[in-house]
Parts: sequence; C-alpha cells; structure tokens
Amino acid sequence: MTKPLKFYDIPANLKDDEGPSHRAWSPNTWRVRYALNIKRIAYQTTWIDFPDIEAEMQKLGVPTTTVLAGKALYTVPTIYDPNTNRAVTDSQKIIEYIEEQYPDKLSLIPPYTRGLQAAFVDTHFQSLSMGAFLLLVPSILSACSARGLEHFRRTREPLFGGTRLEDAELQGESRAVAISKFIDELGVIDRAISTNGGKAMFLTGDILSNADVNLAAVLTWVLRLGGSESDLWRGISAAHGGRWVKYMDAFEPYRSVP
Repeated sequence: MTKPLKFYDIPANLKDDEGPSHRAWSPNTWRVRYALNIKRIAYQTTWIDFPDIEAEMQKLGVPTTTVLAGKALYTVPTIYDPNTNRAVTDSQKIIEYIEEQYPDKLSLIPPYTRGLQAAFVDTHFQSLSMGAFLLLVPSILSACSARGLEHFRRTREPLFGGTRLEDAELQGESRAVAISKFIDELGVIDRAISTNGGKAMFLTGDILSNADVNLAAVLTWVLRLGGSESDLWRGISAAHGGRWVKYMDAFEPYRSVP
C-alpha cells in the first residue's frame, strides 16, 4: 500500500476569520500542492517556519543550489517520499519527480510539451512572482511569524541591496504601472489560451498542465495575501473578460490543505 508523502510548507499567521486552510500562502509551495492535489497523490503537510528549514533539510540530506551572500539558503517546498526513501526539494524538481514516480496518475507534463512548459515557467512564473512580490510586501511580512520575519528580512533584503522590505513596496504611480504591467503579462497568457479555440480554460486546452499549476500558484498568492478587494486583484478580475476569476474557480477543487 502506498504511504502518504510528507510535504513541507511554511505556515502563515492566521487572521481572526481564517481557518487552517489559509495557512498555505507561498506561491512556490502552492505549485507543488496543486500538483499533488490534481494528481491525487496522498500527502500530509508538515508546517515548518523559516528559521527551522535549514536544520530539517540537512537532516533529510537535501542539497540546495541557492546561494545568497555566499551562504547556502535552504528553502521549501520539499517532499519526503517514504515509498522510495527519497527527499526532493525545489518546486519544479518535485513536480518532475512525482510525474516520473507516479506515472499512473494524470500527467501534468504530457509528451513533447516539457520544453514549452519549462519556457513558460522560466518566463512567466518568475516575472509574475516578482511583480506580485513588490505589490504584496506588507501582506507578506504580516504572514510571517515573529521568528520567521527576522529570518525573512535577513535572507531577502540582500536581494534588494539591503533595502528594508517595507521600502521595496511599490506605491502611487509606480504601483499603478506595476499592476498594469502584471495585467498586460496575463494578457499574453490569455491570448495563448485563446488559441486553443472554443471554451478552452487552460494553456493545454481542457487538460491541466504544469504551466497552469504555476500560473494558478501566483494568482492564489495574490488572492490569499492581497485579498479579493485589493487593487491588484480588482484589476486582474476585471481583465480579459473575467477569464482569471473563472480560471481560479476551476482550481477550487484542488485547493485542499491536508
């Protein structure tokens, strides 16, 4: 009998009106969570705060290729598969692993699409993630625990030349321009989906793919942290004939947090 995978994720502080499912907030971990849920692979979440990640990953023997200020930076998501006694880190590597290890499940990387999907992820996921980060800074900081916030500052502020994260947030005209740019990039994706014809919902038509999982992860981040009333989500939801509201509705069945 197949044993559930162990999935490491970072918990968010919960607001008064939020339940346990709102603990999941990171776009990188949502990429894997969506993939596991869509493929119906059993797993259990292990919540781990930023300062505790390095020791746990070293215990698992998971390497890291991320280096910041000359020091290795251990991150999640990471999974441990008791069925193979393997630990895998990095969203894309995890998705590739579960595709290969569990081929009887729905494939998120159909034959001959790997290169195209990799190009999509490298281009749009990275660009949209950074764009959203600069618009969500206060909410990201609020999501961190006290211990996690200190670690997050120490490891992320060097990416902005040592600038305090609060000062990296876009405001005023620069914020409006960034939101417009974010929506314009979604417009490129909207046109790509439309080339499938008919009422195609996803980049690969009616079938979910890894590219869609990555896009949904960013939009989930925007919704979870910014909220449906944020200027960013209001702009997104009004764009492209309401495509992105329908798009996120299509992911609702895969949003469970076991």
